[in-house]
Amino acid sequence: MKNCSWLMLFLCGLCLLSGCASGNSQTPPIATGVTTHFSVTAVANAAAGTAFNVTVTALDSSNNVVITYSGMVRFTSSDPQAAFQSASSTLTNGTGSYSVTLKTAAVQTITATDSVNASITGSISINVTAPTAALTITSNSPPAGTVGSEYNPHKVTYCVWWNGRYCEQLKTVNVLGFPLAGRGGVPPYNWSWAAAAGSSLPAGLSVANPGSPSCPIAASTWPGTGPTHPACIFGMPMQPGTNNVVITMTDSGLPSAQATAKYTITINLPQPPVVNTTPPPPPGVVGRPYNYIFPASGYPPLTWSESGPLPNGLAFDDRTGVLSGIPTVANSFPITVTATDQLNQNSAEANFTIVVSAHGFQVTGSMTTARTLHTATLLTDGKVLVVGGQFDPADLLATAELFDPSTGNFTATEGMQISRSAHTATLLTTGLNAGKVLVTGGQTSSAGNATATAELYDPTGATSTATGSMQTARYGHTATILSNGNVLVIGGADATGTALASAEIFDPTKGTFTATGSMQSARRGHTATLLANGNVLVTGGIDANSTHLASAELFDPNKGTFTTAVGVMTVTRVSHTATLLNGTPGKVLLAGGVDDSGNTRNTVELFDPTDASFSATTNMITAHSGHTATLLTDGTVLLAGGVDGSGNPLVATELFNPGAGAFASTGDLVTPRERHTATLLNDGRVLATGGFDTAALKSAELYQ
Repeated sequence: MKNCSWLMLFLCGLCLLSGCASGNSQTPPIATGVTTHFSVTAVANAAAGTAFNVTVTALDSSNNVVITYSGMVRFTSSDPQAAFQSASSTLTNGTGSYSVTLKTAAVQTITATDSVNASITGSISINVTAPTAALTITSNSPPAGTVGSEYNPHKVTYCVWWNGRYCEQLKTVNVLGFPLAGRGGVPPYNWSWAAAAGSSLPAGLSVANPGSPSCPIAASTWPGTGPTHPACIFGMPMQPGTNNVVITMTDSGLPSAQATAKYTITINLPQPPVVNTTPPPPPGVVGRPYNYIFPASGYPPLTWSESGPLPNGLAFDDRTGVLSGIPTVANSFPITVTATDQLNQNSAEANFTIVVSAHGFQVTGSMTTARTLHTATLLTDGKVLVVGGQFDPADLLATAELFDPSTGNFTATEGMQISRSAHTATLLTTGLNAGKVLVTGGQTSSAGNATATAELYDPTGATSTATGSMQTARYGHTATILSNGNVLVIGGADATGTALASAEIFDPTKGTFTATGSMQSARRGHTATLLANGNVLVTGGIDANSTHLASAELFDPNKGTFTTAVGVMTVTRVSHTATLLNGTPGKVLLAGGVDDSGNTRNTVELFDPTDASFSATTNMITAHSGHTATLLTDGTVLLAGGVDGSGNPLVATELFNPGAGAFASTGDLVTPRERHTATLLNDGRVLATGGFDTAALKSAELYQ
C-alpha cells in the first residue's frame, strides 16, 4: 500500500473497512471509473399492495461500485400500477435504497435506468402474490337522516401538526357525511353503490371517493401533516323512507378485488312547519303600501293558506305567504294562517291581528346632512330649525337647516358659531329676543369636552350670534322655558362625563345666565317638565356616582330652589320621556328608559301634581329607550323609535290614550331610528328627523 497515491490510500481504506481485503465476495470492489450498468436487488417474493425496498448500485465493467456516480436514476416497472417512493432519484456513494409497492399479481420486473444514458440500466424480477389481507369493509351501519337536513352532522377532532412531527394543537370542527372505511387488498380503494332489490340510495345522497371535499375530514395519524378526506356517503336527503343499499369497495390490484356491505338507511320526516307569531305583524296605515312576509320554519318550499277577512285593499299570496297591498279602511282584522311543506305536513294554526291605523309615518324630503344628537325647534313661522349633532363621534356638526312643511323640503342655512352635539335649543317667547332660538352647551369635539358657550339663532335673517356664556360647561343637559319666559338649564355632564347638580337661568331680555339653586342630586339622562302650576318636575337620570335614579325633585321658579318633597318613581329610569298631558290637574306621563342593568323598560307611570305622587299605569306594547314622546293635538301621546331590550333601533310606534289609560299600535316609522327628534307642526303632523340606525341618518318622515 506504500505505492498508493492519496486517492488510492483513501479507496484502500474504504476497502479494508468494507471487508474487501478479507476476500468477502458479497461486496463489490469500490471504484471511481465509468458506470456501465446498475445492480438492482430486492426480495424474491412480495405481496401485492405491500411495500418493500429495492437497492440500486452503480457498477463499472468489472462490477466495482462506482462511488463517484452522480447521475439520476429513473424507475419503471412492468406493473402499470407500481408505486415508487419517487419516480427518479440520485445515489449516495454509488448506492441507494427505495420503497416500492407492486399491485398486480404476477412476475413483475423493476428497472433502473440512467436518465441521460439509457444504456446504463439494470433490472430484477419479483414474484408478486395476492394481498396478504383480504379486502374488508369496516364501516359501521350508516345512521338515519332527515329530509331537508345535511346527512350525518357530527364533530371530528384532529391534530394540527407542526413540521410534520409534533401535534401542536387539537382542533374540533363540525363536519357532514358518513365516512366509509376498509382494509386489506391493494389500496387505494374505489367506492360505489348499487341498489338492492326494490330500493336504491336515498334521493339526495351520493357516494364519494377519498379526497373529495364533500366528505368529512378524518384525524391524521402520526406522523402527519393534516386531516384527510376518506370516502363517504353525503348529501341532503329529499324523501322519507327506508332504503336497502349495497356499498362496494374495489381495490387497485390486478386483478382487482371487491368487498360489499349491505346497509339499511332510514330517512325520517322533518319537523312540521311552524309559523312564528312573534313579533306580531307591524300595523298598516290607510293609504300607505303594506308588505309583510309571514315567518315560518319547515322544509321548503312552503305553501300557505289564510282564513278570516283581510283588511280592505290587502291580498294574501298562498305561494309566498306575503300579505301586501294598500289598506283603505282603519280597523283590526283577526286572521288565521297555516303553512304546509312539500311533504304535506301542516303547521298548527297561527292567529294574527292585522291592525290598520288611520295615521302613520310617510317619508318626506331628506335633510342636507345626516345627523344624530341634534335639535329640532318649531319656529313662529311654522318652519323647523335643525342644528348641530354629529355625523359620527369624530365628526361633530355646526351646520343648520330649515324644514318647510308646505314643501316638505330642507334647505341649508347659516350654521352655528361652533360645532355642537347633545346641546339644547329653545324658542324664546318674551323680550327683545322673542322668536329667536337659544342654543346652549353641548360637546364640541370627539374628545368629549363640554362647552359653556351659547348663541342665538335669528330666523328673520337666518343668522346665529354668540350670547352670554353659561356659568358651567355642560352637555346632555335640559333647557326648559318657564312661565315668565326665562330658560332653566339644569344638570347634564361636564367634560369628564360626570353628572352635574348645578342649575342656571337665562334671561332673554339681558342675554345673560345666572346661577340658581342646585338640584339635590346630580343628574344626566334625566327629564325636566314644566307643570301647569309653573314648577318644573325633574325625574330620573344617572348621578355623579353612575347610580341610576328613581328620585324626582321640583324646581320652584319663585324661590329658585329644588326640593325633594315629591314622591319617588316606581322604578329607576334613564333616557326615558316625560310628557305633560292635557287637562286638570295636568299629569305627566313617564315612559320607558333604561333600568339599573341597562335593560330597556316597557313600564309607564303617571305623576300627579295634586299630591306629588307617582303611580304605575298600563305598560307600553314595546320597550323603548332613547325614543321620542309627542303630545298630539287630540291629547294622545305619540311614542316613536328608540332602542329595544337588545339595543336595536326600533320602527315601533304607539299611542297613549289618557282617557283609556292604555297604549295602542299606530303606523310605524319607515326607518328604525334612535336619538332622533320629533317635532309637532302647526298643522298637527309630527316631523321625525335624523337619528341613528346603523349610522347617522339623513332621512326624515312625517306622522299624519
